[in-house]
Amino acid sequence: MNSPIQVTPRSQAVKIYIKLACLLCLWALWKATASLALCYLFWITTLAWGVRYIVHAKTIGGWFILLGITSNAVVTLLNKGVMPSVGIPSTFRPASPIWNVSGKGYWLALGDQGALYGFSVGDVCLLVGLLMFVVGQLRDNHTTQESTPITR
Repeated sequence: MNSPIQVTPRSQAVKIYIKLACLLCLWALWKATASLALCYLFWITTLAWGVRYIVHAKTIGGWFILLGITSNAVVTLLNKGVMPSVGIPSTFRPASPIWNVSGKGYWLALGDQGALYGFSVGDVCLLVGLLMFVVGQLRDNHTTQESTPITR
């Protein structure tokens, strides 16, 4: 099965936090501007780092996470940096320019769906993958703790 989460050296942890901060900055910039260039940069960076980590770590739910990231990347890139929405009421006002509630665009099946409470297929895959990962980690940690003898 999978091994429990391994302890990483401090320098490696710092690198992970820096990468995460960079991704969050790219996401915030893209979300604020709906720039196609920032959309490309965000998704390419996310996929490059995500694929490397998931393939190397062989995480439970990793393929669902990759499928979700890829689905969201494809639909936003095909729609010039915005996420199309289907079945969302026309009175809804998006909080950011990265959402298009007109119901027009390419590959609408991958866009945000009113039937999925505003989530996209990619979002659902991400949530399923993350849930599988967390449950798997909890199960692995519980199994490891049970097999470790208690010494007095």
